[in-house]
Amino acid sequence: MNSKPIWTRDPKEITDREYDEFYTSFTKDTTAPLGHVHFEAETIGTEFTSLIYLPSKPSFSAFSKDEPSKFLSLFVKRVFVTDNFPELFPRYLSFIKAIIDAEEISLNVSRETLQKNKSLTIIKDRIVGKTLDLIKSMTSNTTLYANFYGQYSGHLKLGIISDEKNKVKISKLLRYHSSFDTKNLTSYDDYIGRMKSNQTDIYYVTGSTVREMKSLPYVEKVLSKGYEVLYMDDQFDEYTLQSLRDYEGHTLRNLAKAGVKLGDESEEDKKKKELDGTTFKPLMDKMQKLLSAKIDRVIISDLLEKSPVAIVANEYGWSPSMEKMMKGNKNDPMASFFGKQKKVMQINPNHPLIVGLNDKVNDESVDSQSQLESHIRLLFDTALLHSGYELADTSAFAHRVEDLIRSKLGMEPTLKDTSSIEPEEEEENSPFDFANMMKNSKFGDMGGDADMPDFNADSLRESEVDSDPEHEHEINTTTEANSADSNTEPREKDDL
Repeated sequence: MNSKPIWTRDPKEITDREYDEFYTSFTKDTTAPLGHVHFEAETIGTEFTSLIYLPSKPSFSAFSKDEPSKFLSLFVKRVFVTDNFPELFPRYLSFIKAIIDAEEISLNVSRETLQKNKSLTIIKDRIVGKTLDLIKSMTSNTTLYANFYGQYSGHLKLGIISDEKNKVKISKLLRYHSSFDTKNLTSYDDYIGRMKSNQTDIYYVTGSTVREMKSLPYVEKVLSKGYEVLYMDDQFDEYTLQSLRDYEGHTLRNLAKAGVKLGDESEEDKKKKELDGTTFKPLMDKMQKLLSAKIDRVIISDLLEKSPVAIVANEYGWSPSMEKMMKGNKNDPMASFFGKQKKVMQINPNHPLIVGLNDKVNDESVDSQSQLESHIRLLFDTALLHSGYELADTSAFAHRVEDLIRSKLGMEPTLKDTSSIEPEEEEENSPFDFANMMKNSKFGDMGGDADMPDFNADSLRESEVDSDPEHEHEINTTTEANSADSNTEPREKDDL
């Protein structure tokens, strides 16, 4: 029996079974790991050997306040030093199980000096890079990567927020449902490979389920014209996208916000839109006046095809799903600020309801105007629901629906809707210091030090020292997947 520590042996002499058996004894995890990488690195002033494993299941939720279990053991010349790295290694990768055996780190170290040790900073960069390369190598095996991603997608998304240096590298590992294929997850690279020739942006929506997102009014024309839409059903995607606003030069465009352009608008389309703007100006002015407390502006929609109206956020406002998540944080200045932002009302000039309402604007009779205002309010409420928002006053909505039915049956309304006579008054907002709000907000700038929401696994579906990659040597990388090429892979060597 070989008594040498496994990480000091020649990888060519180590079988997969031996690697798995060592993992079991090292971690006490009875389930085989998803993959491992065994390598030696030589950088300026630092030489070390490492063996990294990817467990089949995470030991903690990336977004909970729980501390990760001891995940990394540091040895110096085969002598154990510590397994306590509270701040040095990034939290989002604290699910790995790893051995590090260095040659030049002083054994006389404390917890404080470990954090400032330049050699350890270099080691950290190598461990992070090798772990991400190991994960990337798994993507060539769709089944294996789907298993990994189902367990660790939240950790990767936390990495997007907290690891600016590796954000691009991590973004290539993200996967989403798509209108192209709702059964299998797709990457940003896959999406870009299928983009239309006139398309510049990556279109997406967020929500609870794919079924819900497919029925949103503002995806209608996008889908009918053959554009692909990413369906993001993980509630933490909203936070991730605050840090990842573009990918490979393509803006990530939320269809639930104003300002979306499909890029295929012809001169004829532009002329029609201008004409519609003139034709429906009476109705748009009426809607704007009536709903001034809630609506910033009313515009002719570029995205509606079947629905008469859609409600979207301003370009820098909150999407429906983000607004729902933040609704309970009333004491958070960010929630208070964005929660009061007015929406944009988009109308479909080709829909008979919009045409009919526009025809009624010039009817000056009291009854006709009262009825028109009631219909506009009801249409606004239904558009809010259809667009994914929640109603502030469900009782008033219920009464409007009931009165509509009563009117169709020739019955008197239950109660006169006095709010339909005068426009709603806008709330008076005191001067607001946006910069100070961001500073004091619960979520800060969404960086690594932000106080993140305590999501559990079920709710989520579960200064840097640059080193010289020319002197790093790879021994072996083994996973259950076929290895994929990496643009950042250092120079390899076969033997220690």
